[in-house]
Amino acid sequence: QPALAQLVNEELISACWGYFNEEKMRQLRQDDGALMNALCGAIASVAVRSSSNQPVLNEGVMQLISVCQSSIASSLGVAIANPATINFPASVAMKLLSDIPEEVQSRADLTTAETDAFLEMPFNGTDGASAALETLQLALSGFITSGGGEQQDAVLCLTLSTLAKWAEACKTISLSRLQDAQNGLSILSQLVALLSNQSHQKQWSTAKYAEDAIIQSARALNFIIGNTSDFGTQSRRAAVATLLEAIQTPTEFIVTSLKMAESQQWEDATVALSNLASTLAREEIDDIAHCQLPGCLDLIELLLELQSHPIHNVAVPVLEVWLALQDVPTGDRHPSMAEPLFMRLVEVI
Repeated sequence: QPALAQLVNEELISACWGYFNEEKMRQLRQDDGALMNALCGAIASVAVRSSSNQPVLNEGVMQLISVCQSSIASSLGVAIANPATINFPASVAMKLLSDIPEEVQSRADLTTAETDAFLEMPFNGTDGASAALETLQLALSGFITSGGGEQQDAVLCLTLSTLAKWAEACKTISLSRLQDAQNGLSILSQLVALLSNQSHQKQWSTAKYAEDAIIQSARALNFIIGNTSDFGTQSRRAAVATLLEAIQTPTEFIVTSLKMAESQQWEDATVALSNLASTLAREEIDDIAHCQLPGCLDLIELLLELQSHPIHNVAVPVLEVWLALQDVPTGDRHPSMAEPLFMRLVEVI
C-alpha cells in the first residue's frame, strides 16, 4: 500500500527531525546515537520497501535522497534548486543516505541487476544513484576543505563510508562515472587527494579520523575499480591512467598513505591499501603487463613491497595479481614483467 507507506515515512521523517535537529544535535548524548541509527534505518527501510524501479512508485527513495541533498547543501551554505522544507544536520542526512543501498541489498526478492535498476530509478530528469553521487561530491568538496574539527571529520568519514556502500551495491558506479566533475572537483580526484601527499594539507582533529579516512577512501575506490561495467571504454582507460600516474612522485597516491599507516601501525588501513593496490593491478592487468602507462612499474614496486609485508592479511591480496599476470602470455608482456619480476618475487616470498 504505497499511500500508507508514504504516510508512515513522512511521520518517521518528522519524528527524526524533531529529535535530531541542529539544536538537539548539540545536546546529543552518547546513548542517543542508537536511537538516531534506529530511526534512520526505519526511514530508509520504509522508503525502499514502498518503492520500485517504476517511475510511479519511486517517490519514497527519491524524496529521501532529495532531503539528504538539501540538508548537506544547507549545512555547507550552498544554494540548490528546490530545497527541502525539512533539513537534517549533515551527520543525520549522511546516515540516511548510507542506509538506502544497505536496505536495497537486504531485499531478497531483487537480483543484482534488479538492485542496480532500483538504485538507478529515474525521477525528475535524473536517477537515484546520480542524485546520491551529486550529494556525495558536494559533501566531499565541503568537508575536505572545511576548517576541521571533530564533527566535520566525522561527517567526512561517514561520507566516504556512504560512497563505499553505494559503490558496493550499485555496479554501475564505475571509474568513468566518478571521473566526471559536474561542479568543482570530481569524486575520483578527491579520493586520490585523500590518499596522496595532498592529504597532509588537511589538519585532522584526531588520529582516529585520519585512519578512518584512509580505510574508507581505499574501500570506496576498491569497489569502484571492481565495478567494470565501463570496461574497455576510453573514459575508464583515462581514469586508470590518472590513478597510475598519481602513484608516481610528487603525488604518491597510495604510497604516502601506506607510509603513514605503517608509521602509525594502523593495520586495518594498511590492509585496505593493499586491497586497493591489488585490485587496481588485477582489474587492469593487461595494461600493467604491457607497462603502457606511466606508473605501471611504480605500482609493481609497491606490490612487491606489500608482498613482503610481515602481516599476513596485507601480503595475501597481492598474490592474486601474480596469478592474473601468469594468464598474460610472456610474449605479450613488457620484458621486465616476465623472468626478472618473478625472480624478484621468489626472493620476496
